[in-house]
Amino acid sequence: MWAHQAGEKAIKAVLVAYDIDPPKLHDLDRLTQRFPEAARTLLVSVDLASLSRWAIDARYPDDFEEATRAQAAEAVACAHEVLVIVTRHLDDLFGRAST
Repeated sequence: MWAHQAGEKAIKAVLVAYDIDPPKLHDLDRLTQRFPEAARTLLVSVDLASLSRWAIDARYPDDFEEATRAQAAEAVACAHEVLVIVTRHLDDLFGRAST
């Protein structure tokens, strides 16, 4: 699902900002475990496991169950939360004012 991809790319942007090569992982919780200490708690309020589910399901289409509208909306909201938090963090990190 695209919502997962948005969250994954945002998390990997944090890794890149700290000069950490992003691994070829899609589990968002595992990716955040690679954050440096300064960013370790950045996304603790976000249910990354529920968003990661969509990366796994999409890779195994035989077992894939279509998302309901409610599930899709939930995933998009979660990805949006990740993007907002990451954008603010990167703005702070690079000394830019958040919009």
